[in-house]
Amino acid sequence: MTSPHRFAALCALALAPFAAGAFSEADLLPVDKAFQLEVQAPRRDAIELDWKIAPGYYLYRHRISVKAEPGFEAGALTLPAGRKKHDEFFGDVETYHDEVRAVQAGTAADGVDAVTLEVRYQGCADAGVCYPPQRRVLKVALPAAAGAAAVPNPLAAPAPSRLFGGGAPGMDALPLPAEQAFRFEAIVGDGNTLLLRFTPTPGYYLYRDRTSLALEGAAGIRTGMPQWPAGKFHRDEHFGNVTVYFDQAEVTLPLLRDRPDPANATLVATFQGCQTDGICYPPMTRRVKLALPAGKVSPANQAAAAALLIPPLSGERATDALAL
Repeated sequence: MTSPHRFAALCALALAPFAAGAFSEADLLPVDKAFQLEVQAPRRDAIELDWKIAPGYYLYRHRISVKAEPGFEAGALTLPAGRKKHDEFFGDVETYHDEVRAVQAGTAADGVDAVTLEVRYQGCADAGVCYPPQRRVLKVALPAAAGAAAVPNPLAAPAPSRLFGGGAPGMDALPLPAEQAFRFEAIVGDGNTLLLRFTPTPGYYLYRDRTSLALEGAAGIRTGMPQWPAGKFHRDEHFGNVTVYFDQAEVTLPLLRDRPDPANATLVATFQGCQTDGICYPPMTRRVKLALPAGKVSPANQAAAAALLIPPLSGERATDALAL
């Protein structure tokens, strides 16, 4: 299983906020327009992979990999040097802008006239939003062996990649603003519980373990361990074992009290989700004002909610909402 720190690095690539007043989710290109991939084999021992990268986007060099199916014994993958930068999550990396060509060397078996490749890559927008890791399965025709009749060499068409196999709007759908893609409500039950309602729009999903909950402005009252419903379990090759929600999730949140009297408080909820086969949103923070009635003092041994690895966004990025 992937370590929590690696999970945080991979899942939070989109942490950097949009440039103020210059970029929004609606400006993002579908992933296959941001990174147009074409594949061809000029020789039987070399396959070329060409990415045309839209202005304002880049690919990570170390996130590009190629795997060939039986019939083609893959050798070294050759990539040019990229533009060096220090990345907050990956450290010192190299990136590609505009275009890049990778060459996969190998040996084709006798009689093989086409090769199936599994290509993986990941890129981001300069404005600070990263796409999920991408996977494409491509079939490329090989030239005929020496002495055989020449065979046309069409470009391979990428097969759609589905991160979790969801069905609704996919890569060709422009992402919604975060407030529309992920609705959030906090409902006061009594002085010791809240009901939280997370509602992803069809075609979007929410990570269970990318959620942080805290109370502000009410000394002596704090959040307990949230009680999540069963989600969709998935073994993700990049993130390890994760639980996600494609549909509405209602979560009971205990409130741990050192004092019983009524109080006004603000719930700060930070969570993260993605568009199916599209972008992953930066961690988003919603603030909900609550009028808590009197409650019971909690036992001292009750566990409080653990803090998220990624801290909540600043107040400038938070969305104020009204409690129901």
